Amino acid sequence: ERSVLDETVRRFRTSISRSPADISESELVSNTETYLRTGVQLYDWLLAPFVHLAPPDSRVVMIADGSIGYLPFQTLPDSMPPPAKRLRFHDFPYSLRRFAFSYCFSATLLRQMEDHTVRPSRGFLGVEPIGTDGNRGASFGLQMPSGNPEPGEVEALNEKLGGIKLLGNDAGKAQFLQICGMYRILHMVTHGHADSTDLRLSWLLMLSSRGEM
Repeated sequence: ERSVLDETVRRFRTSISRSPADISESELVSNTETYLRTGVQLYDWLLAPFVHLAPPDSRVVMIADGSIGYLPFQTLPDSMPPPAKRLRFHDFPYSLRRFAFSYCFSATLLRQMEDHTVRPSRGFLGVEPIGTDGNRGASFGLQMPSGNPEPGEVEALNEKLGGIKLLGNDAGKAQFLQICGMYRILHMVTHGHADSTDLRLSWLLMLSSRGEM
């Protein structure tokens, strides 16, 4: 029943949105239990019937609708860990250990993208317009975290993957749009909003040529 599916997706997404640093130990245990139980249920409903069709390490393209369009399939566990290991998050049986997931809005768009004759020739492009300056995001009306780890997320990935990084004032919208099509991997550390009722109200926080958000 669709309402049951929607509620299970909602509970799963709520469980992964709560940071362990912001809740008590008892809440962490309860939250992790909710994540595991709803995640395994969603895996059984949505992925398990088709697992036999794709060998391990296959690329799986998800074209989802409704509430499952907001579901990060790669985070679904395929089974319940033993009780003694239910807080060892690094050891969880995430679906991403089995498949490489990507997402597309429709089969028509996927076909158009696959038929595109221009192939990106470069590797990694990381974009982080906000960085550690929380005041800039707060001035835009956003609730910003108190701080970021050092080195930054983009810098850490850049050290491992090479490529190009655009940070702070260098991470402008115009420059990003000019070069993003050249790269196979785009990683953006910013804020955004997806409005499923009106796509024109969806946005990503970037910088203008004057350094304004």
